[in-house]
Amino acid sequence: MNDSTLITDNKALAAFCDQIRHEPFLTIDTEFMRERTYYSQLCLIQIAGENAAAAIDPLAEGLDLAPVFEILRDPKVIKVFHAGKQDLEIFYRLMNGELPVNCFDTQIAAMALGYAEQIGFAALVDMVTGGKIDKTEQFTDWSRRPLRPSQLTYALSDVTELRPVYIHMQAELDRLNRMEWIQDQLDEFNDPDTYKSEPDEVWQKIKLRSHKPAPWLALKKIATWREHQAMHINRPRSFILKDDVLSQIALVCPKTVEELQGIRGIGGLAKSRSAEQIVALCNKALAEATPEDVPARDQNDRLNQSQEDQMDLLRLALKIMARQLKVVSRLLADTEDLTDFILKKSHSRLKTGWRWEAFGKQAQALLDGKAAIGVSGIYEV
Repeated sequence: MNDSTLITDNKALAAFCDQIRHEPFLTIDTEFMRERTYYSQLCLIQIAGENAAAAIDPLAEGLDLAPVFEILRDPKVIKVFHAGKQDLEIFYRLMNGELPVNCFDTQIAAMALGYAEQIGFAALVDMVTGGKIDKTEQFTDWSRRPLRPSQLTYALSDVTELRPVYIHMQAELDRLNRMEWIQDQLDEFNDPDTYKSEPDEVWQKIKLRSHKPAPWLALKKIATWREHQAMHINRPRSFILKDDVLSQIALVCPKTVEELQGIRGIGGLAKSRSAEQIVALCNKALAEATPEDVPARDQNDRLNQSQEDQMDLLRLALKIMARQLKVVSRLLADTEDLTDFILKKSHSRLKTGWRWEAFGKQAQALLDGKAAIGVSGIYEV
């Protein structure tokens, strides 16, 4: 098979899978549509081994993807993605709660090798190999058939160009001894719990500024209601209610449909049956809310003024150290890590392992007055 193969029947799929099943690694990508649905509609699976690549058409009548899933479950084969969380989310659903195993993500690896955070695939290919990805088909409708040759060429380039990128990045990680630096993120990437859909937890991703219990409980109730509605009719959650409107409803907590109609952005929803359901949820929140509904703010995690000054110092040191090591600063530490370190918490990630050696040791020396920050970096005093 060559790099322009489109597989639409079970015989060809079985032959391709037999050809690649013993590869040490496979590069994988998917094309899907999600603009009009809650669940992603898988439209194409691209897989490349060392000497073969193919696009698999999951929309082809009667095509059984079981041979693909068998390879995805094989722990001996590394599956390489770029920014692959949405791809794994699709496989998680298709494989009934299972994930492909032994997966690697080049966007995660890029954080430890001096590339920009969340670097795009085309930019990474250009920087690593000098290859150019033609983006002409980037926003194509992948659900339409037949696929044009230019669409197949574009789709397959996502896996054929990923092969040399992965080989180079893996060699660099080994040379610099930095596989451990990305392991916790790869562990999350490979964890099935990462891809579970929990409707009653979606509210945590929505911004709300309030110290009152009722708006927070209303937010939780309406967000959960919206999620179930979106899942039931297979439409994007924003089709039901946009996040900013949802948070405004929670903040106002309207007691009547008339009050709901006065909220900006509510549109036609105010005249639907959903309006009554939303108002009922708000009234329930007003009746049931307790102080515990306000998200917990652990008082022990609040920094005093002196500790805030230490935070400013460590943030500057983190920026300098990340630049010197040529890594994304968030890989070394985030705000929670710095807070735990300043408060001397026993579980601080900066106190152990590679993070201690790469940054924690210098951070402690700064706080102890044994190091200082100069124009050339951090130095001992």
